[in-house]
Amino acid sequence: MPRNYVAKPGAKRYKKYDDLVIKQALDEIALTKNSLSAVAQKYNISKSVLCRHKNRNMKPHGRPTALSTEEELYIVENLNICGDWGYPLDTTDLRYVIKMYLDSMKISHNIFKNNMPGIDYVNGFLKRHANIISQRICQNIKRSRAAVSPNTLKEYFAELEKSLENVPTQNIINYDETNLTDDPGRKKVIVRRGCKYPERVVNHSKGSISLMMSATADGDFLPPYIVYKSAHLYDSWTTRGPPNARYNRSSSGWFDGEIFEDWVKTIVIPFLQDKDGKKILIGDNLSSHLSIDVIKLCQEKDIHFIFLPANSTHLTQPLDVAVFRPMKMIWRNLLDKWKKSDDGRLQSCVPKGCFPLMLKLLIDELSVNAEKNIKAGFRKCGIVPLDCNQVLARLPQQEENEEAKITAVSESFYKLLKEMRYGSMNIREPKKKRKLEVVAGRSVSAEEVKKNEDQQETVKPKRMKTLKQPSSSTSKLKSLKGKGVGKKTKQNIDGGKEKPSDMKICEINYININEVPDADKNIIEVPVSDADKNMIAVPVPNAVIPDPFNLSIEAMPIFLADNFDCQEIIVKTDDEVQKSEENIEKQEHEKENENIQVRNTQKSGINIISDIKLKLPLPLKKTNNKSSLPKNEISNSIILKRRRTLDLYKDKEEILKVLEEE
Repeated sequence: MPRNYVAKPGAKRYKKYDDLVIKQALDEIALTKNSLSAVAQKYNISKSVLCRHKNRNMKPHGRPTALSTEEELYIVENLNICGDWGYPLDTTDLRYVIKMYLDSMKISHNIFKNNMPGIDYVNGFLKRHANIISQRICQNIKRSRAAVSPNTLKEYFAELEKSLENVPTQNIINYDETNLTDDPGRKKVIVRRGCKYPERVVNHSKGSISLMMSATADGDFLPPYIVYKSAHLYDSWTTRGPPNARYNRSSSGWFDGEIFEDWVKTIVIPFLQDKDGKKILIGDNLSSHLSIDVIKLCQEKDIHFIFLPANSTHLTQPLDVAVFRPMKMIWRNLLDKWKKSDDGRLQSCVPKGCFPLMLKLLIDELSVNAEKNIKAGFRKCGIVPLDCNQVLARLPQQEENEEAKITAVSESFYKLLKEMRYGSMNIREPKKKRKLEVVAGRSVSAEEVKKNEDQQETVKPKRMKTLKQPSSSTSKLKSLKGKGVGKKTKQNIDGGKEKPSDMKICEINYININEVPDADKNIIEVPVSDADKNMIAVPVPNAVIPDPFNLSIEAMPIFLADNFDCQEIIVKTDDEVQKSEENIEKQEHEKENENIQVRNTQKSGINIISDIKLKLPLPLKKTNNKSSLPKNEISNSIILKRRRTLDLYKDKEEILKVLEEE
């Protein structure tokens, strides 16, 4: 069906009659003895039309709807229930509900694609039931406001009834703090068809100006109280405003305890000083609005405070319910009109010097329906006249029996409500997190993180090495760390490690310390016989053979430094020692001469492009008479000659040779 049906030009036109008129005519025929023609003439209805409605079950014009009238009324009833619960549905939700209903009933309509109604069907649905449901713009409230219970409101109205007893309406004042922003808001404009992003050039900011509005229950406004965000106050900010208005300033731009006290002294008390009887101030329970001085001052003037329940101002605050919305609409219209004029076209925000005059225009336009709106707010909040049902009726009816809720709403609506309230999209922050070792400035992806985790899991942890104690005193040493012993030694048959050829495995032999002379108790000589070359003597008191790993500090034997290397120790004479030292020095001189010859003959074709200088210890000063030096000093001087500071650009070949030797 097209969006807007237009009859064909040459088609026959039928007169449309009101269903209510036809029903009245049929009732008159059934209750009286009047003829059909007389009744048709009386109601100006065609006789054939009236006859068809009398004898047949007439269907409405147009194509039959996908759902019957009873089914549509049932859906409308449940839509109202959802709105009463605080979860009103939009047109998209309505389409899904109808689809779920048709799927559950196993009904397939050819006019719908996959049983999903289109937007045209929804528009027709709303038009057919316009007398029961309608589309409105809703306001969002927090869950804390929605959690206000009927018991809390009943207790509030019980105290309110006691406080308002014998209090005239002109002595009841409701006050509330609001602000006027500098943004005129978005509006519908006319642009070229197909324009996706229409824009309007209007200067605006996020600034706002606070003001305290108050009104009596009989429909009168009290003078406004304006607070600027500024450290100082200027005369141009206070002129041309509403009569008797008060102006102040604060660093935050909002009301604090001192400003609220000043408002009570300058606005409330002068207004109520001529009033007789008890006075009531109804407002929010804000800590910034109370002080000891304010309470004492109000007690002296017979002024009593009534604080509204927490998170319930959208239900119990008359100014919020019926006054502030039309006031904000008027303000936006004034702001939009001013920004289009020459005065405000170039202004980035509303200057504080222009605000009093604009506020006066706002109050003047709001005063046209001020009395009507204020009284409607007090009545809707159940204050004047006192009626708690006005507020309780706006709360969703909560039944104790959950089964009653399920039966009240169909299965499709119940599923949708459950999903809206308790449904989850699985978009939650993980509870556990692990720090990633990433270099500063580098980025990572989820795949790289997962790959690194998999690699870490596949790597087996290293086994801890444990030290095994020997079972007996004559056990062999299985590992020796010292000179000439490295990690690449092979294991022998006995389970130990095979040592280099110049090293020998030695055994520990314990002797009685009492058999050693007193002068030699701390030094034990190694026997030089062939049978005892591989033995180390360890003094043990009283010939007791202890566990070498559990010796106490007092009983700890003294070992010679050479014994820890477990090397073969041979006792030599002084001549033999001198000859061996001379042989060692000769071998060192021969090696050094060979190295010098290699340096002079070898040439390298490698080019060093680095500009880094190798800084080594400075060489010793050269001496003309080298032969005068001892042999050990000559060898040291030869070694130090290699370690001089070299420039990599000048002595490339010599540096390469030094590096190769190292």
